[in-house]
Parts: sequence; structure tokens; C-alpha cells
Amino acid sequence: GAGPVHAGAYGAGLGAKAVIVPALASEFSALGIATSDLIAVAETSEPANAPFDVERLEAIFRGLEDRAAKELEANGVETERVQIERFMRMKYRGQTNELRTPVPPFADSDAPIIEAFDRLYEARFGKGAGYRSVGIQALTYMVHASGGLNVPKLDPERKSRSAPVKAASAGQRQVIFAGVGAVETPVWRAEHLRHGNRIEGPAIIEAPTTTIVVHPNQEATLDAFRNISMTRVTE
Repeated sequence: GAGPVHAGAYGAGLGAKAVIVPALASEFSALGIATSDLIAVAETSEPANAPFDVERLEAIFRGLEDRAAKELEANGVETERVQIERFMRMKYRGQTNELRTPVPPFADSDAPIIEAFDRLYEARFGKGAGYRSVGIQALTYMVHASGGLNVPKLDPERKSRSAPVKAASAGQRQVIFAGVGAVETPVWRAEHLRHGNRIEGPAIIEAPTTTIVVHPNQEATLDAFRNISMTRVTE
């Protein structure tokens, strides 16, 4: 909630061309998690040495997928929106470096899985680091199932004139700005501002959950989704 108080000063200090304050700045992280995809993880342990029994692997993964999909379904995710990823935690025998390896499609052979682990190991530890001759172990099996809920649609506002309506004004008050001192500063109510409004700094924009400080030589504009952009005005 306090970020927009300082954003204009930080942006100017960093030489940023613009600083954008989201319409829901104080609730931005909550909005993100409320509209993000849900993920269900199912995991089991059944250590095995290569060559792997691919029929047993398929049975393990089918069971994990069913568990993960049911968890998403219980949380309101439609079946057709579910995406599945398979992983195996693997290592070379006698070593401790376990790698979570994405499992590629396999039919009647474990070769694609072995090759995927070898490539991942060399990518992580360097070319030639693989040691397939000592044998490969699979330790755990994981399924990540993800699915999206119905994300709320944000409707853009129609563009208004550049000057805010009279109801947006909340008077003036003294504000001290670094290098300038005390300045009689207009105060605006964010809920009465409209798309296209332009506010010259210095100014204070008061929103229900935060306060935006527009510094001298800055200008704030409201976009169609009520985000406020502060830009530096050329002297």
C-alpha cells in the first residue's frame, strides 16, 4: 500500500521514463494469486534401477494423474483445462546428485527417459559428466497438474477529457518535496478520476487503499484500466 507514495521519487532517481501504479496496487499480489492457475502435485516413492519396467511406470503415472486431476476438479477446474506434466527424480548409482527429470513420452522402451536424464545431467554438471555405466536409479515419481479457473474480465473505460471533474478535487494541502520545500499541493480523489485525465505535479492522489505522490515536474495520466502512469515533464 505504501509503494505508490515513494514510486515517483524512486523512478526519478533511477532515470525511469515512466512509473506505473496499478489500479489495484494494494491488492495486486492478492489479485494475482486469485486469478492464477491452480496446481496439484501428486508424488510417490518406489525406487527402481534401470532398465525400468515401462508398464509399471505407466501404471504409477496414471495413478498419480488421477489423484492430481481429482484434486483440481474438487477445486472447480474443468477437466478440459487440466494440463499434465510427469517427472522422475533420478540419479546415477553411488552418487547423491538427484535431478528432477521431465518424463518424455515413452511406449515400449525406457530409452527416452534414460536419454532425457543423461542430457539433463550433462547440462547441469558439464559435458561428459554423465556416468551411465554405473547404472541409473529412479527414486520418486511426480505429476504436476495445472488448470485455470474463470479469470475475471476487465472492461476498459471510455476515454474522458484531460481535465478531472470537479468532484475529483479534495482541496489542497502543504507538502514538502526534497529540493523544493513546502508546496501548496492539489489533492485528488482517485475514485472520481477517469480514463484520459491528466494531473500535473505536484499533486496527491488519494485512493481507498493507497496514496500516490506526483512530484513537481511529473505528470500523472489514467489509462483505460485505471492504472496511473507518472512521467517526467521536460522543463
